This record gives sequence, C-alpha cells and structure tokens, in this order.
Amino acid sequence: MAGFDFDSAETPARFGVQNERTAGHFDTSIRFGEKTSAQRLVLPALLVLAWLLFEVTANATLSVLVTCLKFGWEDFRTANWLRRTDPQPVRGAACSWFYFASGVWKTAIVPILAVMLMSFFWASFFPMARPNPQVAEQLLSAVTVGFMAAIVLVLVVSVAVVRSISTQTRVWVHHDLHHSRRRNVWPPEFPHGPLAHQNRGRSILATAILFCTITFPVLMFRVVVRLNAPQEMVAVLGLVFGTPIAATFAYAVLRDRLFAQRPQECWAECDVPMAATSVLDIANAADVAHDPS
Repeated sequence: MAGFDFDSAETPARFGVQNERTAGHFDTSIRFGEKTSAQRLVLPALLVLAWLLFEVTANATLSVLVTCLKFGWEDFRTANWLRRTDPQPVRGAACSWFYFASGVWKTAIVPILAVMLMSFFWASFFPMARPNPQVAEQLLSAVTVGFMAAIVLVLVVSVAVVRSISTQTRVWVHHDLHHSRRRNVWPPEFPHGPLAHQNRGRSILATAILFCTITFPVLMFRVVVRLNAPQEMVAVLGLVFGTPIAATFAYAVLRDRLFAQRPQECWAECDVPMAATSVLDIANAADVAHDPS
C-alpha cells in the first residue's frame, strides 16, 4: 500500500509515537487477509478444551461457551491490542470497548442462530419425531450461552457508549483492523477501503437495544400485574408501544454520534485509498448541492 512506505523519510515521523508504545516491531511477512499459524490453531485448541471440560464437568453449557468464544476471539485480541497500542490512550480505550463488545456479540449470536437453524431443520424433516433428550439438552445449553452472552453484551455496550460519548470518540469497528494488529502496524491499514455501511458498530448497538426491547417488557410483567386495572392498562400500553418507540429513538440518536462514517474520523492518522472514500465524498457533495440553504 502506497500510504505505508516503511523505507521513506516520512516513516519515523508517522510511526514515532507508536514505536514508543510497541517498540516498532512490524511483521511485514504477513499478507493482508492471511491467517497466521497461531490463528489456525485457535479453533482446534478451543474444541479440545471444550471436550475436556465436558468430560471433566459434564457441563454442556460450559463446553458450548468455550467453543463459541472462537468466533469472538479475534475481536477480543484486537480490543486488547488497541488499548495497548493507540498513541492516544483515551481513544484506544473507547475503541477497545466496542471491539470487546463485537467479540461478545459474535459469541452471543452464533449459538442463537445455530439453535434456530437446527430447530427449523428438525421441524421440517422430522415433524412427528420425538425429540432426542441429548439433542434437546444441547439446544438448551446453546440458548443459555446465547442469553448469558446477550446480557454481557448489553453491559459492555453500555460501558462502551458512555466511554465514547464522554471522550467524544467516534468509533470505527471493522474486521480489517485485525490484520493491522497481527502485523503490529500503526496507524491501521484499510486497503479495501471500507465504507460507512461496513461499520459493524451499528449492528452491535442495534442488537443490544433489540435485546433490551424484548426483555424489558417481560421483566416488568410481574410489576404490571400487581397494579390496579386502570394503571395496569396504562402500563401495558406503555410497555407494548413505548418500549419500541424509545428503543428506535435511542438508536437514531446514538448511531451517528457514536460511529464514524469512515476510518479517518476515528483515527485521523490512518490512510484509506482515495477510490474508497470518493463514493462518500460524492454523496456528501450531492447533499450540499441539493441543500437550499
């Protein structure tokens, strides 16, 4: 990538701050998108660990949790790397919370999707068959892991939102950052030129808000049933209609305040190919041209 010429005279000035925190150890042998040997061993290692845990504890939920951690493993490592590497510690901490939330998000969503697919498959091809107790136990364990991870997701996202707003940091969440972490390169590289719709932070925030929207009325049901008839009706209407409206409003307010439209809005020092940002520039120029003010 032209923006990262390590032999140029500009390199020490651009990477001087990063060298102070990471000693400037750049691994240029790793190609973009290429998996390292350690990365290829993560899934087999976690599967073996999950099997050993099940053999020792006979706890299927714990085994499923360890297996699902693989899907968020890269995000967890990138979160830790950001906290240690970003020359602006406040910004690095704010971004690391969202990458940690991304790992929890993947850990939560994978078992839930797996249960949905297995349930659909079972209902479609074996509608009259009696459920296998062992299969039912595994499905219940997956749902439990997904639900527990979703609760953790809400807590982590809450902390991430507070940190981002309090530090006025607009975050960029994208899987291309994993490669910069593997090479220990700063500022981050984005040779594919991710656009605004590829900022995964929006999906993470939406999932956390959706989970709250579903669970909050259920948790409040016990309180509502103890109210008098007029108050109960008002409370039910408030939960049924007010909760989705409040959730939609919260997402609309937080979305643009928390998340960057492009990587440079999060890390001003990073380079993105001009061809990748031109689409956004054209769209912004068109909006200005059509603005009567």
